[in-house]
Amino acid sequence: MFSLARTKLPSYVTPCYAAMATLIGALIVRWRSAAEPLGRLTTRAAFGSLIAVGLAIAVALPIAAAFFAPGEQWLGLIGAAPIIGGLLGFVYCERRQPALASLSLGVCAVVTATLLFGLAAARISRHQPIDALIANIHQATASPKIAGHGAHEPTWVFYAKQNVAVAGDPKQAGEFLRDPDAFVITTERALDDLRPHLPADVQTVDRAQFFLKKYDIVVVGRTPEQVRIAHANADASTTRR
Repeated sequence: MFSLARTKLPSYVTPCYAAMATLIGALIVRWRSAAEPLGRLTTRAAFGSLIAVGLAIAVALPIAAAFFAPGEQWLGLIGAAPIIGGLLGFVYCERRQPALASLSLGVCAVVTATLLFGLAAARISRHQPIDALIANIHQATASPKIAGHGAHEPTWVFYAKQNVAVAGDPKQAGEFLRDPDAFVITTERALDDLRPHLPADVQTVDRAQFFLKKYDIVVVGRTPEQVRIAHANADASTTRR
């Protein structure tokens, strides 16, 4: 759901969770009490899908980590939680012990969610470069103006703690960069189109691999020394007037 919302800011899908939890909880309670028995085919499919999810995590997560988060391949071990939970639930259902089957499902859900969102998310987030790039921008100037060109993620506002404008075309980005405190975050793909419109003193000041992408994200602007000189020149020009 967060992937669909494309943001880590206040989520618009959160209200769905309460309704989903209520419906699933009601079904489990009725199942445990035998008020609504589930067919063997249904329970086999349910716990079989849980095992399949665990296997998918165990295989896919290390492969994805090798490309986008090197060193985190061990996170594939998280797949063991739904695999074990699914196997236990399957066995208990075959023995017609719905109480134990639902208990194994609940424990599996808590453990898997904790490992995915409490451990895996934190580990993978360390490979997100945008916070370091923006921190370097703030070191260059106390009052930066930031825009995105050719790339713009909703989460950038969270890391920048300020508005991140959108420079839709190269000419607009070039005009934006006339301000000595301005920086544009772009991609190596869009940088070639942007170069002819850059002010003479603007250059690539930082770059890193774009998070979960195979190409680099690039910051263009001025170095801290260039920012200082630009402000000094502006102050001198104002004094002469």
